[in-house]
Amino acid sequence: MGVGWWSLGGKSPAPTPEPIESGGETVPQDLSAPGTYGPDDPGGGPYDEVTGVREWYNPTPGKTQVDETVDRPWTDVLNHWHAIELDLDANGHDIESGLLEARTWRWLKLRIDHYASTPGTNLWDALHPKAV
Repeated sequence: MGVGWWSLGGKSPAPTPEPIESGGETVPQDLSAPGTYGPDDPGGGPYDEVTGVREWYNPTPGKTQVDETVDRPWTDVLNHWHAIELDLDANGHDIESGLLEARTWRWLKLRIDHYASTPGTNLWDALHPKAV
């Protein structure tokens, strides 16, 4: 049994995009275009009627991919020191208590790396301003 589209009237076959009429000629619709298979379709690769999904999807414009790896120099990261301080404080590390003098650079680097790569931390939000 194949996968189809469901509606209140029962199961129906996958939608077939209508050809576009251009100057009296019928031109096939671009099947990779956004909205081809519904209002939430971002467009992309070939559509598989059996599974109901595309092979790949277009990225959402204006957003940074969450899994995207970005190499930044330490100076760029440390420019967001306020976010680093807030993340350290949120995790119980009071830097005003002399903590940084008692810990190694490696200890601090591991925490900064963690905050920079964890969505939802202040540092991650500062480094990925377009991500949702």
